[in-house]
Formats: sequence, C-alpha cells, structure tokens
Amino acid sequence: MFMLIHDFIHGRVVDVRMGVAAIYAMQVVRDYRMFQNVMDHLGFGENLKDDFDTVLFIDKDGRVTFGEFCQRVARAASYFIEKGVLHQPVAVVADHCTDTLAWYLGVLASGNYYVPVNPDIKEEKLEKIKSLAGIEIVCRGGIDMPRRLSGDELEAAFRSFQEIYRNVPAGLPMYVIFTSGSTGEPKGIIKTHQGMMSFIDAYVREFQFNRETCLGSQTPFYFDASAKDVYTALKVRCPMHMLDSKLFLTPLKLGEYIRDNHINTLQWVPSALSIISTLKVFEKADLTTIRKVLFVGEVFPPKQLRAWMEALPDTEFVNLYGSSEMSGICAFYRVGKVPAEGNVPIGYPLSNSRLYLVDDGKVIRETETVGEIYVASDALAAGYLNDAEKTAAVFTGPPSPELPEGTYYRSGDLAKYGPNEELVFVSRRDYQIKHMGHRIELGEIEAITLDVAGVEKCCCVYQNSKIILFYTGDIDKADLSRQLRERLLSYMVPNKLVPMETLPLNANGKIDRTRLLDKVMDKAIGRKGIK
Repeated sequence: MFMLIHDFIHGRVVDVRMGVAAIYAMQVVRDYRMFQNVMDHLGFGENLKDDFDTVLFIDKDGRVTFGEFCQRVARAASYFIEKGVLHQPVAVVADHCTDTLAWYLGVLASGNYYVPVNPDIKEEKLEKIKSLAGIEIVCRGGIDMPRRLSGDELEAAFRSFQEIYRNVPAGLPMYVIFTSGSTGEPKGIIKTHQGMMSFIDAYVREFQFNRETCLGSQTPFYFDASAKDVYTALKVRCPMHMLDSKLFLTPLKLGEYIRDNHINTLQWVPSALSIISTLKVFEKADLTTIRKVLFVGEVFPPKQLRAWMEALPDTEFVNLYGSSEMSGICAFYRVGKVPAEGNVPIGYPLSNSRLYLVDDGKVIRETETVGEIYVASDALAAGYLNDAEKTAAVFTGPPSPELPEGTYYRSGDLAKYGPNEELVFVSRRDYQIKHMGHRIELGEIEAITLDVAGVEKCCCVYQNSKIILFYTGDIDKADLSRQLRERLLSYMVPNKLVPMETLPLNANGKIDRTRLLDKVMDKAIGRKGIK
C-alpha cells in the first residue's frame, strides 16, 4: 500500500515515496505513450498559475475559474488517495455541473478511472453496473472544500499527484461508459487515456478550437458525446457554458442565453438543434454569435439543417461521425449545401483515423458500391468490459488481406463513396432488409421521408414482412402516403404509416426501435401501445 499524499482537511501537502512495482505487477515499456496521461496532456502538470484566473466553466451556480476548478480537482483526488484507492473504477453521478467534472479529473489524478452514471438511474440498474464493473465507491453532489489554496500550493499538490498518475500507462482505462444497446442490458465500453489524447489532438487541430472558443454544452455528462465539450474546453482553456435543460423547454430564452453570453460553438445532437429551427427562434433572437455548429449522433432533418444554414450563412456547419466504441469521432463533413436527396455525407477521416469500406473481404474503392465501415485509429476503445467474445467480434483483425495488420472496429454501418470520394451513410447493417425480393436500406426510406415538408422525425421498422413508418409532424397521412409513392420505388413504399406525437428515445437520446417494434406487437395482440 502507498502513503497518503495530501491532507487538505488541514491544508497540508505531504511528500511521498512510491515505487511503480507497488502499483502494477507488470513491466512498463519505456515509451512516451506509456507514461503520458490525460492529466499531463491537459496541462495539469506544470504552470497552473498561468491560467489561474481564466473563467473555464459556467453552470447554474455561477462562473468557475481554472484555479477554482483545480482546487476542486485536488480535493477530489485527495479524497481517493486518503482512502487508499488506486486503479479502481469510481462511479460518478453525473449532474450537469462543474463538480461532476472535478470528480472526473480527481479520479484520474489519483490514478483511478471513472464511470459516469445517470442521476435518474434506477437503483436496480445501478447495482448491476456496480457489480459488472466492480465498483465500490459512488460519488455524488458537491465537493467540500476545507480552504482556498494559493497558486503555489496547488502547483505543489499537482506535482505530487504526478507521482501517481504519470505511472498509469496510456493504454489503461480512463473511463468506462455504459450503454444499453439493443438488448437493454448494460454494456461497458472501455475508453483509454491514449484514445482520448489521440482524439483531442486531432479534433482541436482540425476545427481550430482556441481560447476564443465559447462552448454551449447541451449533452448530459453521463452521455459519451459530452466528452467532446469537456476535454476540448480543458485542453484549450476556453469557457464552457453548461446549459440548463430547462432552457430547452423555452427555446426563446435558450436563444437569448446564447446571444447574451456570446456562445459561438455548439456541439449538439440534431434533435436539440431542431428545437431552435422548428420554433423559429432565429426570427426572435440574434444568434449570429454562433460561428460553428457541429452535430452528431443522428440524421439532421434536411429542412431543419437548411433553416439553420439560411439563418446563419456565415456559420460553419459540420456533420460528425463516430460511435461509443472510440473516443470522440473518426470522420467529419463540412456542409456547404444540403443535398437535394439523401443524407448529408459522413465525409472524410479525422487525421488520427483511417476508414475502409469492406464487403465480403474485399476493400471497396469505387463509388456507389455499398460496404461496411471499418475504422482503424489510435482512438479506438479497448473493448467491452468483461466480454471477450463481443470484443473479439467487434474489434477485429484486418477484415481484408489487402489491409495492414492492426485492430479494426467493425461499425455495423453501411456506406458508399460519393462523387468526391466522401463517405455517404446508407444504413445500419441491422436495418438492411429483404422485402418483395429486393434488398432495401430502411435508412434510405427515412432519409427521403425526412425531406418531405411537414415531417419532423421518422423511423422505419420491419415486422411480419411489412415496412412500417412511424413519424411525427403536422402532415396529413394521406398526403405523406402520396408523396412517398411519388419519391420511392414501389417496393420501398411503407406498407403502413403510423403518426406519433413523439418518438420514444433510448438512454443515448436516439430513437428506440425496440420500443417501436413492441408497439407493433402490442397492437397485434390488443395491448395498449407505448406512451
């Protein structure tokens, strides 16, 4: 066991001697990547005083400078060190506030890794996650501060933390994110320090984030997509506003908040962006402070994207592509014009990634031929927690003898190359069906439906040899049916249209196809459908 490093209850910093062998029963290869840790990568190793008074985070409780944030991180790290916790998972109940991020960084600074947890999680599911991950500590709420430390004291504290976290190899876990997937069972995805460092370097460079960037954070901190906001802000020391979810219930106030606080960069899911365009907030609030809109996670309805681009003609719009099986994203597309038909392209690989289309062991290079996306990147996750079989099935060797050795992520996404060698998403492999003798991509039907005036959202499912289209919007069912017959090949026309007030979402904020299929079954046997 190792000695305590900090005693912030009395405001003291205590020296320590600690051998690497006492921490890991493994040989540490002398490579810079094995010694570099996200904490060092974010600049917590030296010269903290340079940014001491820089406003970093703004939440419902006010503005927090970098120095104040470091104080909270140091206190959180000391908490784990005092308890003798090392290289263990720590669950953090992830409220949308600064203290959640201080817990995250405190976990890392003490040589551990964190597991974000939804504040509204049911106790039964939390217990299952704790059991799967071997979690003994759950942190929630504010961080109690004994007293304010000076810049010199904080720098001394973080120097002593380095004795621990610099001996955490870059390939070890940084955090584990749990998703439900299609089965509803918790699935833990292991993110590494190396993956996050690789992603942030490439991402910040590609989109030129800097101290002038001002982020408006919409994504809850228990969602993996929030890492783009959090670690971008920490890397470049730019302000990040943690937007209160209540603002999205009153979009005009949301627009006014963005304007009044000079927020210039949004990294949101399309459903959140569509709230502003659907309710025509542009006509009531000047949002020209927004210079970058990066969207991810789902298809941006073409008419909503057009509304944004028409209202903000000088703003950069970027479609991001990635998954929870990697840190951040692996591809992007700067949107110059919304396509007349189909989806906005996935685009081109981020500098730290390589994307390949493969079909039946052959690498596809020609345009308009559909294949499955495989990703090679330093930012790939390490696999699935305690599930070697699934890890081996998804994180594979080369899918074709034409490709070099290494690990490849099998995405399950089908795509093709467009005329400028950009990747264009077609559908999920799971959503490819054979109907009336024809192979059909349900995603293609959805893309065409979303371009119909009056449709807000839609989702296709296939059940009992029928294509069923669920949709929201104010369009009449007969009118939608007529327009789809005009736009789709006859064998692609849905057999049934189901208007909905809202479409059910899963824990990741995406449309829940499983619940929609349940609705089909409920109706078939006379049960009450989903709400």
